[in-house]
Amino acid sequence: MDSRIEMHVVAAFAWVMAAHCAQAAMISVEPSVGGQPALVSVDGDLEPGDGDQFRSKTSFLSKAIVAFRSDGGSVVAGIQIGESIRLKGFTTAVTGTARCASACALAWLGGVRHLMSPEARIGFHAAYNREGQETGVGNALVGAYLNKIGLPYAAVIYITKAPPDSMTWLSVADAAKRAIEVEVSSSQTGASDPYPVPNGVHPHSSTMSPSPGPPAAPARREAEVSACVRIQNEEIDKAGQCIVDGTRRLIGNRTEGTAVLAEAIIGPCRAAFLYRMSQRSQSFQCDFLEKARDGYFALMRSHVIGTIVGLRTDLQNAR
Repeated sequence: MDSRIEMHVVAAFAWVMAAHCAQAAMISVEPSVGGQPALVSVDGDLEPGDGDQFRSKTSFLSKAIVAFRSDGGSVVAGIQIGESIRLKGFTTAVTGTARCASACALAWLGGVRHLMSPEARIGFHAAYNREGQETGVGNALVGAYLNKIGLPYAAVIYITKAPPDSMTWLSVADAAKRAIEVEVSSSQTGASDPYPVPNGVHPHSSTMSPSPGPPAAPARREAEVSACVRIQNEEIDKAGQCIVDGTRRLIGNRTEGTAVLAEAIIGPCRAAFLYRMSQRSQSFQCDFLEKARDGYFALMRSHVIGTIVGLRTDLQNAR
């Protein structure tokens, strides 16, 4: 293979190879007991599709505390989770010594009440692209979201002022100056009623009766959603490798138009993905992930077209 072709393929799809190691956040739900709010825990890096996963898993809840432990991830997923939280009127919390940074912190801001323990760390910085460069489009999305949930301009500036390779760690004093309402609670005893902060991952109380276990239907749906996300992540990994291999095989074709060649590369991979998904998810309802998968293939098509154009321009200039 021409070394220039390999160089363009590797440069365009290095992030796809890295994504094989990425896992969606673990989102679990502990249903309400004795009139207390349900506990939703979000643990791990946020990935595309986690917004849909969160919405599906919490759709049956009327009140909940959402406890975060994450170093960030997809800004879009963080905003989607935050919007769902605000729409449902949930409380958010970062408990114990947990850290919630970047996209996680944006999701945390979606709560109608924001709880944190004295030892918790909540961090913000500007949005950035896959090359690690600050992106105006990303910051615009963040600013629009923050405005939507009612934060003033001073808060928007504070939240986006740190560069991508740095972090602004939230303090109670800074929050008060920027009109970000924060309630500091002990990770051991919790906040005042009716929204106690859970101790670590699960709420504990010496007066609370033993949990009778989650209702059957919500528990089944939670297991189903987890299975759907796992299956789709595995199949997207395979589709990504298929597209990389197809690009290596066909990118040297200089007779076909860019769009036609891109479809020749992506089409078979998308078809195989949809077939395997239909076979593996026959027992589940995974329709809630359609938006995420459509977005993935649209993004891959854009990368393939960019790679083809870049290679053809390079070869033309080399003549």
